[in-house]
Amino acid sequence: MNEILNVLYQSDDNYAPQTGVSMTSLCINNKELSEINFFVLDDDISEENKARMTEVVREHERSLTFVDTASIRERLIELGVNPYKGSYTTYYKLFGISEIPTKNGFLLQIDGDTIINSSLRGLFDLEFDEDTIIAACYDCVANSYKELIGISLEDSYYNCGVLWINQKNWNKFRCEQQVIHHLGNVRNAYFTVDQDIINTLFGSHIKAMSPRFNFNSGFYLYGVKNSFYIYNLAEPYYYSQQEIMDAMAAPIIDHCMGAMSGRPWEQHSFHPMNESYEHYRSLSPWKDVPLVLVKRSLIFRIQKALYRILPKYLYAFLHKYAVKRYLKAANKDLLAASSLAGENNA
Repeated sequence: MNEILNVLYQSDDNYAPQTGVSMTSLCINNKELSEINFFVLDDDISEENKARMTEVVREHERSLTFVDTASIRERLIELGVNPYKGSYTTYYKLFGISEIPTKNGFLLQIDGDTIINSSLRGLFDLEFDEDTIIAACYDCVANSYKELIGISLEDSYYNCGVLWINQKNWNKFRCEQQVIHHLGNVRNAYFTVDQDIINTLFGSHIKAMSPRFNFNSGFYLYGVKNSFYIYNLAEPYYYSQQEIMDAMAAPIIDHCMGAMSGRPWEQHSFHPMNESYEHYRSLSPWKDVPLVLVKRSLIFRIQKALYRILPKYLYAFLHKYAVKRYLKAANKDLLAASSLAGENNA
């Protein structure tokens, strides 16, 4: 079978080492695929990091194309969109999908904070009907958050760190044009940015896939039962606890989500994916790049201390309360910061 995997990353220079390590893990664990074509939405990645990414794909006899994003950035500025944490990078996928030259019409969009543990061949077995644009995994987020962005509590909400995209349907439903209209006329500031936009606009066109393809590392930290309690997760809008436990036994992609543990590429981290990340970093051109020193807030340090000293069930109780308050306050601030005020932001 001629299995062609087209892969889309987006990165600035700060995130290039993490993205490169993810690319390394993908190449190492997918040698059996006949063709892998990487596309990187380039937000001012340095020539040094571009050279290292190129080294990865050449070593594994794959292809790599850097996609200039200057025109996308200009469009976002024209639409009055504020940078997210000082950068527009996370928005780029919304504007980069339509014109990627895929040979088979399918595109794997994947965030750089991922580790690919095994073959992605199973993606080719997923079936799309004429109305399905994307296959994605449910997101482990507080269920109450959905109401803040106009999604019913009973509807599913998807994580957009890993998207298996039917490019033909993306273009057929004019998804990029819908995004432009939404950012320019409805709302242009969200907590999870591109993820909220995709869920708000295209949720009914998303097919759920196994959590093995985008496994949330928070389950390792909090445990499955506590995570379901913290975020109020339940069927039918989320997986069953058994499905999560089965996926945990053999995740295809681990998503290294942020938490009080720190991230695997940070100094003083105790993230559950530290060992796995370090393994692939040691096999990558970034093995000589030191881990990042991150200055944490007092609240973060208190949270970290509580996690380490409290029984997990008690920590889960406090975390559940804190998450709900934090998301509500953050969403309120984003609405106030949006350049689109009034009834559209209600």
